[in-house]
Amino acid sequence: MKLQPKKHRYFLLLVVLAALLQTSPLPSDAAAPLQKYREFEQLFDANKLDQAKKQALERIKAYPDDHLGYRDLGRVYFEQKHFDQALNFFDQAQRVAPKNADMHLWKANCYVQEEEYTKARVEINKALSIDAKIPYAYALKSRIDLDERKFTACVSNATQALKLQPNNSDALGNRGSALAHLNRLDEALKDLSRAVQLAPDVAASYNNRGMLFCELNRYRDALADLNKAIKLDPSQIYSFENRCKTLNMLGQYQEALKDANHAIEMGNGRKANSFCHRAATYLHLKQYKEAIADCEKAMTIDPSIGGAWQIKAKCQLELNQPEKALPNINKSIALNPLDDCAHYVKGQILAKLNRDEEAMAALEKAMSLRNDTATLKLHASYAAKQGYYEQAMDDLAGVNKRSLIKSGTIGETKNIAALYSRLIAKSPKNGSLYYDRAVTFLVGNQPVDALKDLLTYLNLVGYSSKAAPQAVSLAVVTYRRLQIENKDALRQFAASPFNIDQDREIIDRYLKTLKPGTEKPELIAYLLGQKEDRLLVTKAKDNDQKTINACIVGLDLVYGKNRKKGLWVLGLVKENGSDKLDEYVLALAELERLSKSKAK
Repeated sequence: MKLQPKKHRYFLLLVVLAALLQTSPLPSDAAAPLQKYREFEQLFDANKLDQAKKQALERIKAYPDDHLGYRDLGRVYFEQKHFDQALNFFDQAQRVAPKNADMHLWKANCYVQEEEYTKARVEINKALSIDAKIPYAYALKSRIDLDERKFTACVSNATQALKLQPNNSDALGNRGSALAHLNRLDEALKDLSRAVQLAPDVAASYNNRGMLFCELNRYRDALADLNKAIKLDPSQIYSFENRCKTLNMLGQYQEALKDANHAIEMGNGRKANSFCHRAATYLHLKQYKEAIADCEKAMTIDPSIGGAWQIKAKCQLELNQPEKALPNINKSIALNPLDDCAHYVKGQILAKLNRDEEAMAALEKAMSLRNDTATLKLHASYAAKQGYYEQAMDDLAGVNKRSLIKSGTIGETKNIAALYSRLIAKSPKNGSLYYDRAVTFLVGNQPVDALKDLLTYLNLVGYSSKAAPQAVSLAVVTYRRLQIENKDALRQFAASPFNIDQDREIIDRYLKTLKPGTEKPELIAYLLGQKEDRLLVTKAKDNDQKTINACIVGLDLVYGKNRKKGLWVLGLVKENGSDKLDEYVLALAELERLSKSKAK
C-alpha cells in the first residue's frame, strides 16, 4: 500500500505549538503587553500575513529580548512556506530563550517540510531533553518514521504521543497510515476515521483515509475522501497523486491523467512520485512508451523509487520483452522486498520466459505477503500447466467463485479458460468448473462455448442447485444473443446431449424442479415476462443482488427487446455495481464489445 506521508499540516501544528508557547514564561522586563500577542493572533488567524509580519517586526524593535516576537515572525514565514527564513527567526528566538523546548519543535518542523529528517530528529531530541512529555514531539517523530517507511517505529512513537494526548489527530493519522502499510487494515481504518472526526477541516486526514479505502477496494469512498482533501487544501501534490491512483482503479483514466499532469506541474517536474503515477496511468491506457519514459524520469530524480522500476517492467512485459523486464522487476524487489505486487509481476515475467517453477516460487512469495484472488488464480494456472491439478484446485478453493473473474482480468480470459479446461479434464463431473468456465467464456466473447458449459452444468446438477436460477438466466440471455448474432450455431444445441430447441425449454426444465406452490425466483419470472425489469433492479435486497439482476436485465434488453435501454442498464452496473462480482465484469466486457461493434 502506498499511503503518502502527511505534509504541511499547518493548522494543527500552529494550534498545538501556539498553545504550548502561550504557557512559556517570559522575562518580566522583556514581555510585550498581552494585547500585542492577541492582536498578532487575530491577524494571523485571518490570514493577513503581511500585517501580522509588520506587527511582529514592530514588537521585536520595541522588545528585542522578547523571544515570542522572533517566534511569531518565524510562524509567518513558515505559513508562507519560506522555511529557511522561518528557521532563521526560530534560531533568534532560541538565542533569547535557550531553554524553550518549543523552538526546537518549530525548527524540527521546518526541517521536516524540507525533508531533512536527520536534522529534524536532532531538534526533537533536544526538545525532549528539556521536557520528555511533549505529545507533539512524539507525533512529529512518528511523522518522520512514516516518511522514512519505518512503520513499526511510527506505530510506537504515535502510540506514545496518544498516551500523553489521546485526541492527537496527527498521531492517529500517522499511526493509521503505518498500520495500513503493515496490513493491519481494520486497526488502520479505526485510527484514520478517528483522525477525521477530530480534525474534520484537515486535508491530510481525508487523504490518508481515502488511500486506505482504495486499499480496501472501496474506491468510491476513497474518491469522496480525496475530493474532500483537495477541496480543503488544493495545494498538496500528494492528494492529486492519490486521487489519480483511485481514478485509475475506477477505470477513469483520462481524469486520472489530468490529476497526474497537475501533480507534475505543481512539483515543477521534480517529484519522482508524480511521474510514477502518470506512468501507471499510461500503462492503463496501453501507452507503454510514454509510461516507460515517465518511469525513467522518476528514476533520474530518485533511483530508489521502486514503483518506477516495477511499472517499467510491466510495460516491457506488455511489449513482449520479458528479458528486459526481469532485471527491472528484480531491482524493484531489491528496493522493497515486501512489495507483494512486485513478486506477482515477477511471477508473470518468469512464466512468460517458460520458467514455471520459478514463477510459482515468486507467486508463493506474493501469497505469503498477501493471499489475494489474482495471485491464487495465476498460481493455479501455472500449477495446472505443469500437471499439478491438486495444487491448482487447492489454490482455487481459496477463491470465492463469485469473484473469480474480477475487474481488470478481462484480458486474462484465455489463460483462465485453459486452466479450467485442464481441471475439467481431471474432474469431469465437477459441475462448478463448467459454470465458472462459462462465465470466463462470456467475458471473453465466446457465447457458443459459454452456452455449452452452462447447459452442461445444469445437466450435471439436474437444474436444481442453488446457483441454477442464475445459470438458467445466463443460458437464456446467451441463447437470445445467439438468435441475433449466430442463429446457425443454435442447431448444435438441438441435438444430444442438450436437446434444446428454444430458450423457453431451458426455463421449463428448471420449473419442473420446483415443488408445487413454490414461488419462481425473480430472475426466472422476469425472463417469462411476469416481472418488470425496473422492479427487478430497484427492489433488489442489496447491491450484490442489484448488480446480478441489472446485468441479466441489461443483457436481455440488449439482445432483443430494447438495445438502447439495455446499454443504459449495463451502464448502471458499471457506475454503481459491486465490482467483486462476475456480473460486474461481464457487464463491462459487453459494454466494451458493443461500443466497438457500433464504432465499426
